[in-house]
Amino acid sequence: MPDSVLDGPLLEDHRVLWRRMLGARGGGFGDMGFPWLAVGPTGKVIGFSAFGPVRGSSWEHDAEIYALYVDTDWRGHGIGRALVRQTAQGLMAQHRRSLLLWALEGNSKARAFYDRIGGKVIDREAHCFGGVWLPEVAYEWRDMALLLE
Repeated sequence: MPDSVLDGPLLEDHRVLWRRMLGARGGGFGDMGFPWLAVGPTGKVIGFSAFGPVRGSSWEHDAEIYALYVDTDWRGHGIGRALVRQTAQGLMAQHRRSLLLWALEGNSKARAFYDRIGGKVIDREAHCFGGVWLPEVAYEWRDMALLLE
């Protein structure tokens, strides 16, 4: 994603959204719960999984991961897999079974990770981020239980 998109209005939109979600009582993501955070040994957040109801998709899934992030220094240490597993466990405890996730088409490292953990590509669309249209790929897990293995 271009830096001009990340550092511009999109950054402020996300700051506002995260403040609202983290400050909410009783479920920052509607009825699905709060984001999962991975915290390193120094207390710094090194990763997160943000999730909730599926947003505007014709696909019928029970939940969507909106963002999955692991700090570059911590990639390859199982943090992403642990965040996905924890997200799936929490959603399954709420009787949700299927999961959707959109990834930037050009993010080959993230896409390889989703392939490794059993994601299936089901769609491709362009989405607008801060006024810039970027191609994305939709991944699905019809049975989230596979993410717990």
